[in-house]
Amino acid sequence: MSTKSTKRVVLAAAAFFTVTAASAQAQLRSITVNVDLREVTGVSPVAPTGDGVVDFVYQTATDYNTDKSITVTNQFRVTSTAAYSIVVRGSGDFTGSPSNTLSLGILRLSAKASGAENFSGEITPTTTNQAIISGATATLDQGYDVLYRIPQTATLLNAAKEVYTTNIIYSATAP
Repeated sequence: MSTKSTKRVVLAAAAFFTVTAASAQAQLRSITVNVDLREVTGVSPVAPTGDGVVDFVYQTATDYNTDKSITVTNQFRVTSTAAYSIVVRGSGDFTGSPSNTLSLGILRLSAKASGAENFSGEITPTTTNQAIISGATATLDQGYDVLYRIPQTATLLNAAKEVYTTNIIYSATAP
């Protein structure tokens, strides 16, 4: 066989192999893939950037004679697949040393979706859940800003001068 003939046979064999290999296919198995969507209302997996502690410090005459307020941006974040509300409650009165307390009722709270213009109506927290945001629509990772306010009150003048603490608990609930 000549070199030219050998090249033709090799090229013909390579072409046959390529066509045969390209068309060879075996179905191994058919797999079912499900997407199971469940209702979710809760804390977003993205960590809020707002402080976890709100400190009201009274150290001047002006502090005692005026309302004090602190706005915490991005205090908490919510992800929900359905309409939801945000409720809030306090753990109890503010406590100082074992026998000293301040009423939880000195505190006022309001909230808004981060980026919104106006805060919701102000509430006075109690130990029972109260809606601070109502009828919010399904959302993905919505941040909320909270305005904490203590109006001027003579109660603070007569209280023992120490740090008083309570916990404020926010929950997202679906109707």
